[in-house]
Amino acid sequence: MGFGKTLGEKIKEAGYTQSQIAEKVGMPKTTLNSLIKRDSQNLDVGIFLKICAAIGCDSNAFADECELEPLRPALTNDEAEFLEKYRKLNAQSKEIVTYILQKEADRDDLVPDIHMISVKTSYLPASAGHGEFLSEENLEVKDYVATPTALKADIVIPVSGDSMLPVYDDGDLLFVKRQPTIEVGEIGIFTVDGVGYVKKLGQGYLISLNPDYADIPLEGKEVYCVGKVLGKVEE
Repeated sequence: MGFGKTLGEKIKEAGYTQSQIAEKVGMPKTTLNSLIKRDSQNLDVGIFLKICAAIGCDSNAFADECELEPLRPALTNDEAEFLEKYRKLNAQSKEIVTYILQKEADRDDLVPDIHMISVKTSYLPASAGHGEFLSEENLEVKDYVATPTALKADIVIPVSGDSMLPVYDDGDLLFVKRQPTIEVGEIGIFTVDGVGYVKKLGQGYLISLNPDYADIPLEGKEVYCVGKVLGKVEE
């Protein structure tokens, strides 16, 4: 199987549609659809790495599986111009430039480039009730640092209350991947008879991490899993 088709299979296995991934990484969905349909590997390295992060796939293993060339991003115009000038230098000048370049690369006070990603964010916490914190009028698009966790998230939902201390506190913002079920022992967003909760899933119960709160039995109740909590938004 070629690169495009393999990419399509990995997106599907991760539980996403091609349109969802295209939106996450900021590329036209028609471009991604065409790449997969034509089984092409004509994809920008930067976008490829973002897709891999979004679907939780190791980029190097994926590249090896498809027998791709080593992943090296194309030179920017500035980089190409710098390289052209560097090649014109004599040996002594190249040594000076290399020395300065290494000194700068070794600095521990460099501020890294920060890439951002847009994620739909609820105005209301999960405790607002079934549907309310997920309805479009209560969602706005906000930008977050594009960490691997953020790239996997479909929505950001606030925490209400302290029942999930010490892991999550009142006012925390949670990255959530929408999915209809989660594994026992995982933390998710649920609604039970119309009331929203951030809880750990047990066998027939929703579990609070804070011992001051009782577990919530699920038998005979209307339970809806919104998705899996991936982690909280760090300042």
